[in-house]
Amino acid sequence: YQALREMVNRQEVNLDQTDEVLNTPLHVAVATRQHNMAVMLLNRGASIDRKDREGRTALQLARSLGEAGEGMVVAIQLTARRRQEETRREEKRRMVAEERERQAELLRQKKEEEQKQNEEDEEMDIQEWEQEDGCDPILEAALSRLSVAREVVREMEDQLEVAKGG
Repeated sequence: YQALREMVNRQEVNLDQTDEVLNTPLHVAVATRQHNMAVMLLNRGASIDRKDREGRTALQLARSLGEAGEGMVVAIQLTARRRQEETRREEKRRMVAEERERQAELLRQKKEEEQKQNEEDEEMDIQEWEQEDGCDPILEAALSRLSVAREVVREMEDQLEVAKGG
C-alpha cells in the first residue's frame, strides 16, 4: 500500500492501466479486499466505470464479495455521487459564466446604442441652434457644458453598473 501510494503521489502509475484480464488497480484492490488502497485510488481519480474481462466494474466486483465488500461498495458509490455533484457544479459554473458574458455583451450593446443616440441628439441640437441663431457664443458655451455634463453622467452610470456588479 505504501509503495503504491508513493508511486501514485509521484504520478508514476496510470490508475486505469489494465493487466491481461483487464483488471485495473481498483479491481485488484477490491478483489484483494484492500479497502484503504481502494479508497486512495478512488480519491486520486481512478475510473469506476472500467470493466474487467468478465464485464464487471469495481462496484459489481465489490458487491460480489458480500459482507467483505460492503465498505468498498459504499466508498465506490460515494465517489460516484461526489463526481456527479462535481460535474453538476462545474456545469452550473460554466452556465453562470456564459450568462454573465451574455449579460455583459447585452449591456455593452445597450451602452453603444445609448451613446449613439446621445451623439445623434447632440448633433441635432447643434444643427437646430446653428439654424436658429447663427451659432451664438452663449449657445456654444452652453452646448459645450451640456456635452461635458453628458459625459459625466455616462461615467457615473458606468461606475454605478460596476458597483452593482454588472
